[in-house]
Amino acid sequence: MQITNNSAHHLFISDAVGLASIFPLLKQTLAVSAGAHVSLLYSSAQGDFHFKKELVILQSRYATQLFVYYISGSDTEPGVDLQKEIEAAINANTKPCMEFTISGNKFFTGRVEVILRFLGIQNYRLQEQYFKE
Repeated sequence: MQITNNSAHHLFISDAVGLASIFPLLKQTLAVSAGAHVSLLYSSAQGDFHFKKELVILQSRYATQLFVYYISGSDTEPGVDLQKEIEAAINANTKPCMEFTISGNKFFTGRVEVILRFLGIQNYRLQEQYFKE
């Protein structure tokens, strides 16, 4: 799948399981969409953020383009509100359109789909998982 919409804000929403499947797409989006904004909401129930070194490198290279939000803890735990994190990323958008990609285990992707539909967002992409838990 190729992304070339430079006027979009690409919002990737992933858990630890799903990041391996969307990481190549995230890099490709940064490489071919010079004017686009790319945000990653990265949720990890245990707080172990794989690819963190790689994301830090990408953030320094694409400082005005890439925004990474680390969410530690399960959405079912007190103090963790995935919907508020998604809303904050949407509300901070300055581009004319947004594109959404979800990647993760079935519980996580189902939860994100419910939140997006609640927010009136019907068009989003579910990334197939290359790796399983």
